[in-house]
Amino acid sequence: MQQRIELMQLDESFSSEDIELALQLINQEKLYLDDCPEEILLFCRSKIELAVENITFFIKQSFVHHQLGYPSSKSTILNLSADKFSSQFKVLRAFYEYQPGLIWELESLAPDVLLWFALDAQNHLFSGKRIETERDRFIHLFLFQVANQLPTNYVTFIFAQASSPLINILLAKWIEGGESVQTNGCAYLASRQGLSQSLVKHWIRTQKMPDNQGHAFLSLNGVSESTEWLEENGLSANLFELLLAKQDKRTWMRRNFDISYLTEDQGLYARVLEFKELDHFDPSTCGAPMHLVIGARFDWCSKVLENFQQLNEQEAWLEALYVVYGDKLPCRPTQLDIDYDFDEVCLKIEDWIEQGGHFFNGQLRMGVAMNFASTIEAMRSEHIGFRTREWLWRQICLLGCIYVPWSPYLPLSSQDEILSALELTKGIGERFNMRSQDGTLVR
Repeated sequence: MQQRIELMQLDESFSSEDIELALQLINQEKLYLDDCPEEILLFCRSKIELAVENITFFIKQSFVHHQLGYPSSKSTILNLSADKFSSQFKVLRAFYEYQPGLIWELESLAPDVLLWFALDAQNHLFSGKRIETERDRFIHLFLFQVANQLPTNYVTFIFAQASSPLINILLAKWIEGGESVQTNGCAYLASRQGLSQSLVKHWIRTQKMPDNQGHAFLSLNGVSESTEWLEENGLSANLFELLLAKQDKRTWMRRNFDISYLTEDQGLYARVLEFKELDHFDPSTCGAPMHLVIGARFDWCSKVLENFQQLNEQEAWLEALYVVYGDKLPCRPTQLDIDYDFDEVCLKIEDWIEQGGHFFNGQLRMGVAMNFASTIEAMRSEHIGFRTREWLWRQICLLGCIYVPWSPYLPLSSQDEILSALELTKGIGERFNMRSQDGTLVR
């Protein structure tokens, strides 16, 4: 998807002096506004304010939509957002060409709009080449400072969506020049798949990246020394990375954890590995909806359906049932409180049960047998939220014995590319579908 930055590409880094020069450039361009007629500035700012209101709404809608499900090309919200971004950004672009300072004023008014607008290559604020100009560097440095004003996951989403070809190399130079650990900057670069082994090893040595974050990345990329470090320093916090590195996953987990006393996340990993002693299912326990997603058994679904009206977390249960039944379920999770209230959903489910629509044998996913293909189908569902899809992705990686970077914040083209690559990679589906017979899991 994006350019990975190798250590040899860091021929320079940004210093605190560079950041100061960047801020001076921005402030100078704001000062130029003093030479503009007041009535012109009032007109410009009023038009910018209207555009910003629209853009802010659609950025947040797009962010929420990526959290709620797969960013489908058929999504009305995302298509409308794309159209609005295009039309409203033309307004901002026109005012940027008149006076860039008008746009830099958004730092305090709408930092998310400023960040999205400036980092979108279609708005042509930069040279558009891999080799940046001095002005490109300074504006990016300013934008990285703006990013610190916003929640990390929100900024991660914006960076993942941004198309500017300069972001990765400039982010790397910004992190390299930082005076302390750059946890957020590393997360932004990781979201754009811009990290490399040489860069991460260097940043661990120079303390620019937290040890745990760095060794987790390296372990996922096959560096055995980092896997050993995680075993010694972050056993529970990095269970996904450690399990992925182990051939005999079940034996390793039995050796390191008491299967009778697992935390919620540990229990879910054990469920992915299909530990026989975890056959019991209690809908009232913490994390039970995700256990249903992973286990996908009829007897468990029956318990949930029998007590559906009394259970807490109705949205989570409806989503879990949808992952199992797919469109055979009479109501999609995204329809709750929009097309139907909870009582109406319960009535539809009761009618469906009376007609026997809930019966099935074996394990079910998206209305068909639970296998690799139906799990990929679930990953592509715009009705399944990001946390559930994150666990489905972990299940694919662990049972398919492969690591493929994925994030719910990636744009549609990138997510589709990742899922298509998984489908085309020989052996993953076979390993997933033979999970109960796989000696590396059952021992």
